[in-house]
Amino acid sequence: MSQVNRPLGVSILAVLHVVQALVLFVGALALFAVGLLMPRIFMRMPHLLTGFLSVLGGVLFVIALLALLLAYGLWVGKSWAWTFSFILAIIGILFSVAILILRAGAGSAVTLILDLVIVYYLMQPNVKAFFNKGPSPVQVVPHTVQEPRAEGAIAKYCTNCGGPAKQGELYCSHCGAKLA
Repeated sequence: MSQVNRPLGVSILAVLHVVQALVLFVGALALFAVGLLMPRIFMRMPHLLTGFLSVLGGVLFVIALLALLLAYGLWVGKSWAWTFSFILAIIGILFSVAILILRAGAGSAVTLILDLVIVYYLMQPNVKAFFNKGPSPVQVVPHTVQEPRAEGAIAKYCTNCGGPAKQGELYCSHCGAKLA
């Protein structure tokens, strides 16, 4: 698990994947139900069609499970979840561009924009740091340079960043933390 706080956008992506999984579960159940009930309603319904509906329901069920797994990975900051989300967004961009070339549509344009935003967001330093894909955007490096002090003066250092503090300062001149 990552040491960096989860960015809000990552939380939103995780929740959206949970919602997607729920919709897919409902769709899978509906396909199973239609596959089971259709032969009873329509006696001449071919078994191939009912089998196809059942297989399609099974595929939707597996995709829903994968969406839940991805939501979990995003929520806890797993490196593989970042990679998988990035790949899915790139694939979405390619499909959206292909569909826009074949036939322009508002839905494909919106999907393209959303996937581009996801790719851009996933490349942000704080998001990459959450998934251990890059350095933390804020690194605290203690100061090693000591200022010369007057004879008999007590050295004072910031408890937050380790930087030297001058006598009488209320706030650290390096990190802004209140000095004790």
